[in-house]
Amino acid sequence: MDHPLPSPRRLVITWALLAGLTAVSLLAAGLDGNTHARILGFGEAAVVVGIAAFKAQRVLADYLNLRTATAAWRGLFTAFLVLIAAMVLGAQAAVLLGVGV
Repeated sequence: MDHPLPSPRRLVITWALLAGLTAVSLLAAGLDGNTHARILGFGEAAVVVGIAAFKAQRVLADYLNLRTATAAWRGLFTAFLVLIAAMVLGAQAAVLLGVGV
């Protein structure tokens, strides 16, 4: 089975997108040079986790060439990303609500 590799142009565009989204995540988390630790609000955490999940999907699709895999494999990896994001957001909500403290 022959799977075409992603073009260098596609990889560079993906890299630039990932770098840009890292900056957006930092801004969304309020990390503007202030070194004091704080707990993110749920909205901020949702933005950061959503960006992280999207970035993970791009790495899987372009750098690991998952875009050429079968729909079943793509669906499985997408389901894992959604599950991980939901678990992280659930943990963040528990922290904010004081559950288990």
